[in-house]
Amino acid sequence: MKKIRLLILVLFIGAFSVTAQKKKELFNKIDNLREEVKSLNFELTRLKQREQLTAKKLENATKQNITVEQEKQQLLKTISGFTSVSKQKAENLTSSLETIKQKDRQLKIINDALAAAENNKLQQLTTVRDSLGTIGKIGFKSNVLILEIPNTDLFGNDDKAVNTTLLGEKAIEKIGAFLNHYPKYTISIEGNSNTLTFDEKEKYLKDNWDLSALQATAIARTLQANCNINPNRIEVAAKSEYNTKGIETKTRIIFKPTFDAFFELVKETMK
Repeated sequence: MKKIRLLILVLFIGAFSVTAQKKKELFNKIDNLREEVKSLNFELTRLKQREQLTAKKLENATKQNITVEQEKQQLLKTISGFTSVSKQKAENLTSSLETIKQKDRQLKIINDALAAAENNKLQQLTTVRDSLGTIGKIGFKSNVLILEIPNTDLFGNDDKAVNTTLLGEKAIEKIGAFLNHYPKYTISIEGNSNTLTFDEKEKYLKDNWDLSALQATAIARTLQANCNINPNRIEVAAKSEYNTKGIETKTRIIFKPTFDAFFELVKETMK
C-alpha cells in the first residue's frame, strides 16, 4: 500500500513538474509573441509614418506638377505673346522700310526734277540771251528770268517820252520774235520812272504813275501790233518812281515760263 502511495506521489510530482515546465514554456512563447507583436506594432507605426510621409510627398509633388503645368501654360502664353509682338514688330518694320523706300523714290524723283528745273533755267537763260543779243541785261532773280532795258534805249533821252523810238521798236520786235518762237512764255512789263515833276501843260501826264504806266503799255502795244503777240500773254505793271534804285531808269520785262509739268510731276509723286 505504501508503494502504491509512493508511486502515486512520484507520478503526481512528475506530472506537476511536466506541467510546470510546459507552463513556463508557454509563458516564454507568450512573452516572445508579445515582443513580436510589439515589434510588429512598431514596424506598423513606422510604415504608417512612412506612408504618411510618402502621401505628403505625393501631395506636394502633385501640387508642384500643377504649379509647373500652370507655369508652363503661362510661359507658353508669354512666348506666344512675344511671338505675336515680334511678328507685329517685324511687320511694322517691313512696312516702315517700304515706306522709307517709297519716300526715297519720291525724293529721288523730286530731286531729279529739281535738277532738271535748274538745268532748264540755265537753258532758258542761254536761249533768251542768244535770242535777244545785246538788248539790256538778263538774269535770274528769285528764280524769275528778268530782262532790264534802260529807258533811254526804248524811249530816247526824254525822260517823259511815252512813245518808243525806232531803236526801241527794233529791240521790242526782237523780244516779240522770241515770244513767237517760244509760245509757252508769258511776260510782265514793268514800267519805272525817275522822280519827275509835272505841270498843267502836260495834260496826259499827271504824275510818275501815269508815266510808268504809259511807257509799259507802249511796249505792250508794240508787241501786239508789230509782232502779233496775243495780249493774253502780256501783263503790264506801273511802279512809278518807287521801284527805281539808281539814276538810270529801266523797264523790266519778266519772262514767265510754265512749270506745269514739274508741278504735276511733284503732285503725282507725292500721292
